[in-house]
Amino acid sequence: MHQHYLVNFKDNLGARRIHTQFQMLRRIVVVAVQVLALAVMMMTFPRIRELGTGLLASAGVAGLVIGVAARPFLENLIAGIQIGLTQPIRIDDVVIVEGE
Repeated sequence: MHQHYLVNFKDNLGARRIHTQFQMLRRIVVVAVQVLALAVMMMTFPRIRELGTGLLASAGVAGLVIGVAARPFLENLIAGIQIGLTQPIRIDDVVIVEGE
């Protein structure tokens, strides 16, 4: 799929849009798989499994506290993903400020 969208010609706006969206989605999938793999690996240790069970039991209060604490981070993360997918800026865009 990626070969059909060549970015090495002059009018490549559509190709750069697809390229940027593909890169964003690929990075999101890679991070999600890495987090899931880490969680599965950590669950093989009995002590960490016990800790996870305890956290799950108190997930209501802990989730609320963590959610409030992580809100600015999550807002920025979601905004960044939205900017990457809606394309106001694309990979290889050039910005000219004061002739430079």
